[in-house]
Amino acid sequence: MAYFEPDNYAAVTANWKEFAWDLLLGLDSSNCDLNAVRRGCNKLCALSGMGWENFSVSFEEKYANVFEKSYPAREERFVVVDAPTFCTLIMKACELFYEKSKLDKIELSFTDDLYRKPGYTKDELPPMLGGTTYAKDMIEWTKERILLREESIRLVKIG
Repeated sequence: MAYFEPDNYAAVTANWKEFAWDLLLGLDSSNCDLNAVRRGCNKLCALSGMGWENFSVSFEEKYANVFEKSYPAREERFVVVDAPTFCTLIMKACELFYEKSKLDKIELSFTDDLYRKPGYTKDELPPMLGGTTYAKDMIEWTKERILLREESIRLVKIG
């Protein structure tokens, strides 16, 4: 499991192009080889520091097509933890741009409910969410996934 826990979401999302690149890199890393693509991505996103200043309708509209139709990523499940109450409004707004099948995979939860509602165990969660598992930060995790991709490319011979 990898985690991304910015101290200041406003600083992270101040540059939307950079933010989009980070999202695409995350998708690419999640789908580093055929086994990962077949399995599908399971993502857990903690949004306790998010606010309206971090949401951009124009960003969602612009990149919805990339995330849904252009990028070969299979998401199995996407659990959003500790999101502010306005996130349900954001999800409603995103229904204009995203397919229902994509939105149906999103679950809203709170840290205290992670063991009941989504059904996680302590050994599946990082300490920042009350778990016991060592979780890698995104940079460390991405580097490992890139190495897996290189190994996959080396093993697959086409032609």
